[in-house]
Amino acid sequence: MRKLCHLFGLCLSFGMRSAKSFRLSRKTAAVLNQWCRSTTLPHGQIMRAKIILQLSEGMTPPDVAAVQRTTAKIVHRWRNRFEAEGIDGLLERPRSGRPTVIDKQVIDKVIFLTMKCIPEEATHWSIELVARYTEVTRWQVRQIWKAADLRPHRLRIRSSPLWWTRCSKTDTPKRIAENSSEATCTG
Repeated sequence: MRKLCHLFGLCLSFGMRSAKSFRLSRKTAAVLNQWCRSTTLPHGQIMRAKIILQLSEGMTPPDVAAVQRTTAKIVHRWRNRFEAEGIDGLLERPRSGRPTVIDKQVIDKVIFLTMKCIPEEATHWSIELVARYTEVTRWQVRQIWKAADLRPHRLRIRSSPLWWTRCSKTDTPKRIAENSSEATCTG
């Protein structure tokens, strides 16, 4: 059944509201389409781009919410923010709260262990192993490796005994204390 007419945004044939008119410029649509095709952007940013593109195609917020597996409230939120701020409104905003600070000693300990030793239990370091040896959380190890651009699973292990030394849990704190001045953070 077709909608007969609209009066003040109300559909007289069904007694329901119609979708709010929503237009995008070609440049904005191109940027949003590029976001949708990206494999490196965060999922939330891609979902927001899809929401805006679907709204511009004439879909109603409840329909978009069903397709994107979210709520109509979220769709309205992103539409309103996009209308107010443009593409910049779809980007992540800084979160409130105090940023987490990791001590320099902890950073030095993790980097030294990652770069100068290999564990007795494995051929290379994992986040879990470093966290266990240095007695910090896995999240902290992940953040330190990311900041220092360390990827121990990609290091080539050299066969020279001078290059790598085996670490055991008992002598690791002593060795770290002796060499803490050598270990530096690049991040």
